[in-house]
Amino acid sequence: MNIGLQNEALENQSSTSDSYHENIPIPPSINQGEEIIFSSTNPSLCTEPAFNFTQQVSAMFKRRVYCTFRSRNNLFQVVFPLLYVIFSNVMTAHNQEPMQQIAVFTMFSLMGFMLNTVFYTSFPVWEREQNIKYLLRTMGLQPLPYWLGTFLFDILLISTYGLFLIPTGYFL
Repeated sequence: MNIGLQNEALENQSSTSDSYHENIPIPPSINQGEEIIFSSTNPSLCTEPAFNFTQQVSAMFKRRVYCTFRSRNNLFQVVFPLLYVIFSNVMTAHNQEPMQQIAVFTMFSLMGFMLNTVFYTSFPVWEREQNIKYLLRTMGLQPLPYWLGTFLFDILLISTYGLFLIPTGYFL
């Protein structure tokens, strides 16, 4: 039987070669055409990785989208202002007075967005508490792409609210 022979071959191979990093592929976000040399005997031969700014911003944006839409709590906080706007339209449908319609619509819209600010502030705080931001920083993420990716997601979400809110307020 051939049981264990493959494991012994792998152990012998790893003990004879000191550079096990040669088989690990380099991610494209780190390597910009520059060959990275791993050397356990001479660390001065190692080159610094070059990071791509746009890929880091894109990765932070995608990370924020993924973390938002996979959590029911975060998803509810995204939909919450829209529910308040719909509720304000239902509440103002029976009022014939235009000033009352505008006042109720404004009140419910402000309440929805006021309660939604927790969503924008809690995510960076949670990352800091869980030391996720520190881990991202040690992996080479610069502060500007981190905040720019987060900002772009928040602006896109607020723009989506605006696209829904402006026509709704117009038809009051």
